[in-house]
Amino acid sequence: MDGDDFQLAGGTSWLFAREELAGKFDYIFIDEAGQVALADALAVSQCARNVVLLGDPSQLAQVSQGRQPIHAGDSVLQHLLGDAPTVPPNRGIFLDVSYRMQPEICAFISDAMYENRLQPAPPTKLHRIELEGRILAGLYFIPTDHTGSGTSSVEEANEIVSRIALLRERGRVVDSKPEQSAGTPRPLTNRDIIVVTPYNAQRRLILQKLHDAGLSVEVGTVDKFQGQEAAVVFYSMATSSGDDIPRGVEFLFERNRFNVAMSRARAASELVCSPRLLDIPCRTPEEMVLVNLLCAFVEDAKLVFEQGLSVA
Repeated sequence: MDGDDFQLAGGTSWLFAREELAGKFDYIFIDEAGQVALADALAVSQCARNVVLLGDPSQLAQVSQGRQPIHAGDSVLQHLLGDAPTVPPNRGIFLDVSYRMQPEICAFISDAMYENRLQPAPPTKLHRIELEGRILAGLYFIPTDHTGSGTSSVEEANEIVSRIALLRERGRVVDSKPEQSAGTPRPLTNRDIIVVTPYNAQRRLILQKLHDAGLSVEVGTVDKFQGQEAAVVFYSMATSSGDDIPRGVEFLFERNRFNVAMSRARAASELVCSPRLLDIPCRTPEEMVLVNLLCAFVEDAKLVFEQGLSVA
């Protein structure tokens, strides 16, 4: 960047932390502030008289490979908000309307993560999947029995591939997007589905199963899909029971991870997991809070086989 002949500039923290840019701007907007460390935010803030933080503390935090003392690794939003799950009126503006999530999905996410402050925009009532004369919209639980699985489950992978095959063959999407002829059913495509899982081993297994079935759908961990969306989201937890959890309850049941996975959906969020995960013995109040989120989802969700959608 040469000279001062500009009104708008964009870049990473490495650009705006440069000494020669000190005081050059009226405002600096820090995007995804829930993933920006306090130290980075302070470094770039010197370039402007006003700092605006944009982000969601209830989504995934900054990726870190080390532990920092006294919360030094917390994001700038975490420092600003403390334990508050949403922005208090005296600290900022809470964007309280979702234009993505179908109302049932939004209601669950709002209650679980956002103090019931998040509301669905009226057009989201259109969001649905039409399948064999039935309507898919909202939360779905697909209980899948298996034993001895840690980071991958063949049973869950097979179940998801079968469901995707059915959706691709017979499913139609109704959405509110003007470019998709709002309110008019259209054929469901590969891009309308994403599969999310906590573990790379399950990601690879599902990808292989999809490839073998001649299907091409995006599969990834939660980190990959933050900020993305699809009409239908499958979330495969892979682990059979509390005895099989490889990285602890804190990872598999992390609230922000679950929030990001389920809130990617425009029409249907489908949880695929072993029902024994609902009965995990909790050793601490913190673990009870984590597991309770999964139980709350299942309590609100519709059982898929009750919809007559089994594809045996």
